[in-house]
Amino acid sequence: EVCANFSPLWCWYDENIQRTDPYLEPERRKVQYPIKNMIKAGATVTFGSDWPVTTYRPLDGIEVAVTRKEPGNQDRSQEAFCQDQCISVEEAVLAYTISAAYVNHQEKIVGSLEEGKKADFVILDKNIFSCEAWEIHNAKVKMTILNGVVVYNSMNDGI
Repeated sequence: EVCANFSPLWCWYDENIQRTDPYLEPERRKVQYPIKNMIKAGATVTFGSDWPVTTYRPLDGIEVAVTRKEPGNQDRSQEAFCQDQCISVEEAVLAYTISAAYVNHQEKIVGSLEEGKKADFVILDKNIFSCEAWEIHNAKVKMTILNGVVVYNSMNDGI
């Protein structure tokens, strides 16, 4: 089985891509960070970060994986970087959760909300599955639960 780990925040046309683009053949430019291709081929795709080099924030990575643009970029006229490699919000969330647990041999303990597993999850102030894709990075964590215990709570601020 193939497991592919990506830092999805790298999947937009930033200064690093602009520097390397001139050295790549046109065919190679089209398939940089081939997340969608990997999913279609049946690979287990996981996401992480190269923090402190890039952000540790999964919401930024989810947004970039979905839009293939810089977080917050709502310019619909701008083509996404390797646009055919955009994935759904659900695919991005799975890459950060159950798929990451699987490649670490922890899928029976964490990675999804199921009876018998540790209850590790967050509550956000917006539904990232229904908001505009370019707004995902703006979602705020209102509560964090680790192993069923609330370790952070700002719910009194109102949602």
